[in-house]
Amino acid sequence: MRRVLWLALAGCQAEYAIVAPVDVHPDEVTECAFEAVDGAPEVERYTCNPVFVATDEPWAEELTAVTFGHTNVLDHPFYQLWYFARTDDGPTAGYATSPDGTSFAPHPDNPQWPRTARDAWDGGLVQNAQVTYDRSRETYLMLYGGISRDLQVFGLGVATSPDGQRWATAPTNPVLDLRLLFGGVQIAWPMALEVADDGEVDAYMAATADGDHLSMYRFATDDPAAWLQPGEEVFGPGKAGRFDDQGLLDAAVVELDGVSYLFYVGFGRWEDDPTKGVRYERDAFLGVATSTDGGHTWTRDRTDPLPVQVDPAGSISAVTAQVVGSHILLWVSDVYPEVGPGVGYFVYTPEAR
Repeated sequence: MRRVLWLALAGCQAEYAIVAPVDVHPDEVTECAFEAVDGAPEVERYTCNPVFVATDEPWAEELTAVTFGHTNVLDHPFYQLWYFARTDDGPTAGYATSPDGTSFAPHPDNPQWPRTARDAWDGGLVQNAQVTYDRSRETYLMLYGGISRDLQVFGLGVATSPDGQRWATAPTNPVLDLRLLFGGVQIAWPMALEVADDGEVDAYMAATADGDHLSMYRFATDDPAAWLQPGEEVFGPGKAGRFDDQGLLDAAVVELDGVSYLFYVGFGRWEDDPTKGVRYERDAFLGVATSTDGGHTWTRDRTDPLPVQVDPAGSISAVTAQVVGSHILLWVSDVYPEVGPGVGYFVYTPEAR
């Protein structure tokens, strides 16, 4: 959105017109350079990836969820990162901030998450947490998938925070029992979260209607602690034989020049663990789709994944995106050699396609 601001300085006659936000490539303000990604002319990789590694903090050796937030302060983005880890005492969370999206400083009070009882519904781990700032309620809002220690209870939780650091979980949690069907589908976890200025919450959830394939459904409510209306499927798995033919794990939606972009993590294989009675998603890569009707219908921009993965077999778990000028900035959670789970930084420029 273009902005026009007239500024008159006291005691001066000069006036200055800012007719549009500054549009610069991130490599003009970052410490390291960007390099082209073979097979994807629209994507550039930050050469100092990963930009965040949770194992820098001893309590966060095993990440179970990573999500980003960003706030514009005088048209300059301020980046926030929340990350969950599994510990012997249950799940806990850290918070880090960055002025440029490349160097994240963990908060000195980490870890920060309410203690859970050993037999709590979310006492085992937190997965696929999604965070956004709710201006209508003046609070940070989080949706997350919670799992009990014995892997017998799965639920959807709600948490709020006044500052993005100190969280309080809703007393009505879990707001949905994910072992049960809701609106004819079984929800797996939240994928993306948006809150409109009027307070309506739109949650994109991974859900299945057949028990095997995960699609992206959009659910809406005016109360994040009460989900009453069934969702609508807005994006499904790829065709048989494609990298994403088993379903979707995570997503980020942004809009640039009237086009909506969906960056999603798709996977192509299930792996069963009969000893625990659970299934794990394998062979996960990053895909992209576009929409010109506000996200009601989506078209895959390419049938193959964006070649940004570190592990050729595919270990991507999450993605977030932000529009800055004519570029889309991407942060992708992946597994890096020697350091383990980390976050990589990329630039996506649609005009370069």
